[in-house]
Amino acid sequence: MLYLHLAGVYINPVILLIAGLAVGIAGGVFGNIANFVIVPILSILGLPLTISAGSGTGLHFGRASLSIFNSGGERLAFKRAGMTAGLAGLPGVLLGFKLHTLLLATSFGPAFLTLCYSVILLAGSVFVFRQWVYFNRNDYYDDNPFPSFGLGWKFPLAIPGGSGLNHITLPRVTAVGLGLGIATGFLGLGTGMLGVPLYMYILGLPRENAIATDTITMTVIGSGAFLSYASSGRMEFVVALVLIIGVTLGFHIGSTLPGELNQSHARLAFSMALSIVALTSVINLLNATLAGIIISAAGLTLCTFLTVYSMLSEKSPVPEKGTLPRR
Repeated sequence: MLYLHLAGVYINPVILLIAGLAVGIAGGVFGNIANFVIVPILSILGLPLTISAGSGTGLHFGRASLSIFNSGGERLAFKRAGMTAGLAGLPGVLLGFKLHTLLLATSFGPAFLTLCYSVILLAGSVFVFRQWVYFNRNDYYDDNPFPSFGLGWKFPLAIPGGSGLNHITLPRVTAVGLGLGIATGFLGLGTGMLGVPLYMYILGLPRENAIATDTITMTVIGSGAFLSYASSGRMEFVVALVLIIGVTLGFHIGSTLPGELNQSHARLAFSMALSIVALTSVINLLNATLAGIIISAAGLTLCTFLTVYSMLSEKSPVPEKGTLPRR
């Protein structure tokens, strides 16, 4: 067991590494939405909520920093927009962090923040479930964060990839950065989970460009969140380091699994896993032991399912997005 001085608790580093591996594998298969569970899982493992959020920012900043060395998507990024949004988000980080500390100083603060994480996880579960239903109905994959009717919305939303450069304006870029900064400082979430939809529907960037541009923003905003939590003694560096190792390794493992997993019933299993973590976070407020048992069983079940399914799945090519549905 490893004693964490700031958190004042003991934690098993092996379990922590396994949790990071599970999140990384899910992230390699399903994308950054898997990172939603980091803070709730750390809280369920026994860390105080504010330490969990701080350690989560350490993980996201470390991952964002490592992504700088991956130059594959650099040419797709709108560098000036990403950097401007990142700088605009730094004041938002300070504001969000201040709200975080003030809220946790109240008696209802931990319960309220836990509820926020649970709502976000349930929303992510619904999004993943919608994608699974869409693929099984149409035989091709729709990776838009919002339903198709959202493409018909007018101002202030844009059409991803269909708005040209008309919506890449300073007020919109600033608003995106400020919103991401507040969310990151308040909840300790990486901006990648929220930034991509905002870049797509506020600035009108195609998904590939949104992901690459958000990496720049995430690095700048993540540095501000990292410094805010670390300087106030709300981050366990050992936890963040173990998670960086586990998530990075797990992501590479997940990226090598068959692509069929992303569109198969494994996506339904992942949606259910997000819902389980959301409900377990609430249960953790009442019974920490029961919450630990549930989250351990759910993580083991999901990893086993992904492993077995990848071994048994057929190696037939998966229809790409935009292909004709089956007749």
